Amino acid sequence: MNGKLSEGQYFFTDIKDQGIALYEMKGGAKLARANSLTPERHYEISQEYFDLWFPKIEGAIKGARFHADDNNPNWAAFMLHQAVECAYNCILLAFTHYGPATYNISRLRSLAEQHDERLIAAWPREKGLPFVSKHRATFELLKKAYVEARYSKHFTITDEQLMWLTERATVLNDLVKDVCADHLKRLRVEL
Repeated sequence: MNGKLSEGQYFFTDIKDQGIALYEMKGGAKLARANSLTPERHYEISQEYFDLWFPKIEGAIKGARFHADDNNPNWAAFMLHQAVECAYNCILLAFTHYGPATYNISRLRSLAEQHDERLIAAWPREKGLPFVSKHRATFELLKKAYVEARYSKHFTITDEQLMWLTERATVLNDLVKDVCADHLKRLRVEL
């Protein structure tokens, strides 16, 4: 914990700032102060997060395709939710080393798009509106899939909706790859 705190990693800093100490170390040792990361360490951590999270996006998309082909559309929808959630977490962790504890893909999307506007292209928008009506409803269905596709016998999704969501998750995957590659290049230049 002290090692991560001394590097200034946000997750551990939040634990220290917002948590309650349940155990004090022997000898009265205290938790370390948060320090700023060196550019080298910032790059290393960003690369580690990308290397950890990016394969999860691709794996979830492959899983969704498998389950769709295996006539299990609900599980395919859940896997697509996982792909999108992983994609936005990949961006947030690579850029900030912090990912909020939420599975709300609308919130994650909003946070990630603040780091690079290219990510907006993953979900079509029209004339200042967030989505075309049909697409908005399908995205909302994807949001519900995290819980309802697994637990509700009333959750349904059409093949057309699954195909569109798979296409959009694939576009998002490609955007995340490009955005993170550019971000990592910038960090390398700063070394």
